[in-house]
Amino acid sequence: MDTWTGFDDKSWQVHKFGGTSVANADCYRSAACIVEDQLELYLAVVVSAMGGKPKTTDLLLESVQAAAQRDQEEVDRLLQFILNKHAACLKALFGDDPNINNNNKNNDYEELFDIVRNDLNDIKDILKTVALMKWKAERISELVSGYGELWSARILSRLLHNHGAVCWSTSQSKLKEVYDIEVAKLSTTSADVTDKTRLHFVITGYVASNTEGVATTLQRDGSDYSAAIMGRLLQSTNITIWTDVDGVLSADPRRVPGAHAVSEVSYNEAMELAYFGAKVIHPKTMQPAISSSPQIPIFIRNTFNAKFRGTRIYTSSSTNASADSCVCGFASIDHMGLINVEGSGLIGVQGVAKRLFGTLESLGINVVLISQASSEHSITFATPEEDVQRAKKAIEEEFEKELEKNRISSIDVNYPCSIIAAIGDGMHQVSGVSGRFFSALGDAQINIFAIAQGCSERNISAVIATSQSTRALRALHAAFRLSNTTVRVGIVGMKNQLGESLLRLLEVQRRRLWVSYEIDLQVCAVAMDSSDTNIIQLKNHHGDDSISLSAIREFINPSLTDEQSRISFDEHATGVRDDCAHHVLFDCTNDVEASRFHPKWLLQGVHVVTANNTGISGSKEIRDDIHVAETARGKLSAQYLREVTVCGGLPIISTIRTLLNSGDKIRRVDGVISVAMSYIMFHIAGATMGDECSFSQAVKEAISMGLMEKDLSLDLGNDYASCVLMVLAKELGLDRDVSYKEIQERSEKIVDLPEGPIVDYQIFEGVTDDIIRTRVEEAAKRGCVLRHVGSIDVAMQSVEIKIMEVPITHVFAITPPSCECVRFFTHRYQPYPLVIQGPSAGMDCTSSALLAELLSMMRSKVGTRTGILARSNSSAYLS
Repeated sequence: MDTWTGFDDKSWQVHKFGGTSVANADCYRSAACIVEDQLELYLAVVVSAMGGKPKTTDLLLESVQAAAQRDQEEVDRLLQFILNKHAACLKALFGDDPNINNNNKNNDYEELFDIVRNDLNDIKDILKTVALMKWKAERISELVSGYGELWSARILSRLLHNHGAVCWSTSQSKLKEVYDIEVAKLSTTSADVTDKTRLHFVITGYVASNTEGVATTLQRDGSDYSAAIMGRLLQSTNITIWTDVDGVLSADPRRVPGAHAVSEVSYNEAMELAYFGAKVIHPKTMQPAISSSPQIPIFIRNTFNAKFRGTRIYTSSSTNASADSCVCGFASIDHMGLINVEGSGLIGVQGVAKRLFGTLESLGINVVLISQASSEHSITFATPEEDVQRAKKAIEEEFEKELEKNRISSIDVNYPCSIIAAIGDGMHQVSGVSGRFFSALGDAQINIFAIAQGCSERNISAVIATSQSTRALRALHAAFRLSNTTVRVGIVGMKNQLGESLLRLLEVQRRRLWVSYEIDLQVCAVAMDSSDTNIIQLKNHHGDDSISLSAIREFINPSLTDEQSRISFDEHATGVRDDCAHHVLFDCTNDVEASRFHPKWLLQGVHVVTANNTGISGSKEIRDDIHVAETARGKLSAQYLREVTVCGGLPIISTIRTLLNSGDKIRRVDGVISVAMSYIMFHIAGATMGDECSFSQAVKEAISMGLMEKDLSLDLGNDYASCVLMVLAKELGLDRDVSYKEIQERSEKIVDLPEGPIVDYQIFEGVTDDIIRTRVEEAAKRGCVLRHVGSIDVAMQSVEIKIMEVPITHVFAITPPSCECVRFFTHRYQPYPLVIQGPSAGMDCTSSALLAELLSMMRSKVGTRTGILARSNSSAYLS
């Protein structure tokens, strides 16, 4: 393709406006404003037919089809619709526009309207021939469908002319002739020529003519192709495609809310994205720009957001590629089927692939993806879903003998499938891209049927179930930092202080986590308490996608009915896997009934973060169910996070796992593990400034501080401490040898408790206070204080709770009230133990620890841009 002499000494720019950019009068005005801002340049403006719903080109093609079916009534309706559509646009542009400096505006309207009406009359005559022949000739369709571009070019040209631009409406085939004539005109009227006077062309896209001069079209996306051809012929400095999106997007925004316009992609990347369904540009459009010398950059910009730079498509975008910039986008092809041909007869046999794909070629079946292992035992390929059964039947016929002799053991089909692809020139420069790609899919619990990657490393493709394609795109988009990772959150236990504290913390921290850690925590459902088998779903309740405390309070309003706002736990848990890779349920209760849901949620693919230790320390049945669910490695495996079930979130469980995983041997674990008993025992010892405090008074204070359960016997009867020891016993592998009941039987209680719940501290006044005071005084004579200590002897497989006398210098003695302290005696930590000590009082500390658990898990799954999440094992930084 040569350049045109006379054009190549000018700095031309080509602008193409698609159908959506000229869909109505307002769109034409926007396009005209864009052109007018650049009139100091030499402009070639390529336009499509008027868009809108339905598009003009589609209406013209439908009229040809209707004529071939001899449906004259439909032909008349379609042509009249086209006329009315253009008449309304012309009236708005040239009948009522006060900005047009032209006293003959109505003449413009009448002239252009007459052109459209006369052309439609000509089309009607052409279609009469089609009706007589009952035959829709391709040449007739191309001739008729090209009229829309002719009208559109005339409209935009006249609009620009009325605003002072020197422009000419023409087709590509007559461009050079028009240029020579108009330049001659300008040269003879020098008085009208200024420094900024330029000759501009408004050129029809899509339509063309063949070597014989017969009208034809460039088929679908032909207007873009026209623009690229003009850019090549004029040797333009750039080609701008104006459309209704901001540029080449990193993913389909209808499926990935975080998708955004990429600032720059290479020609190759754009071709890959276009093949996978990115509708901004067609691969053939770029060919003239690529083959030009020098190559011409293509810009994709938004007519309705003209200030945005858009996407630049040029030679390469892979310079200085990093782990977070090596992929420019993700795309998918849906409605695919996967065929797997397998058998020992394929190994080492030449010509099998030729026969296989030759058979498919003879039927015109397109093969989109091929995957074959080096063993040659199987060949897997993807093809459009509608061709799967036809392809299978053809292969069975071609390899009939091999199937009879069992050299081919099976021909399996799997559909509907989708092909998910990561695209980027920079992938070959960065190690670990494939690992991140497949890890992201694995973390999203997505099963992969087949994979393919070319040696150019520009495209990594995976075949998955179509039902999981949206979730896959979102997970991959977040994994490569193209958008934030969304985590859908549910909270059980909103009637207690912990649930409210957690929701408040999530509400406050959400923006910070979004900005700093690229994680979006969306609270989409809550349950008021564990006895309520329903869940409250208030998504988008206040125009936001996360539940707030104010929304919860509004929900409690009795005027709202259950039918308006409640769904079952199971419905929520089974429905959350549709489009989001990560779902979490927080259990903020202390109820056995709530813990029975834990295995079910885990098996449904929902991560569970729990402060409720009644399940993992409860009956053998529940413990076994939780163990089976959390160790499952199926497609919906999830994590069971339980650090907060022990000592309010101090890193006790994680320390045990670290010690054991590093090869250490734990011999004994003991400590002050009940915050309520820690407070009571500290104060009855009179350790604060020599002040004495009775047992009943210490219990009263612990109640007022919110350290005790409503039923006082649960804390005083070692219920909580026994549950904690059972959780630790499970981590140490002793839960098969001990039970909660046995721990309770071996436990020493500070007082003898009556049967049933205890809600009044006053029952301890008098006799009980005197007994405990005597015991405290006796210990003091020996230089000791009383402490409530739980211990596990791994070697002896002994688990018990005791009221111990410890020296006043002992670590348990100096542990402040409302704090907990745990010691680890191990093979490496001797003769001095490893000690973990810290406060566990307050719901804010506990809720912070729950959030820290979630952040630690997300760090392991998706990482973080700044790495700050490495500190998430500690909840302090969230305060």
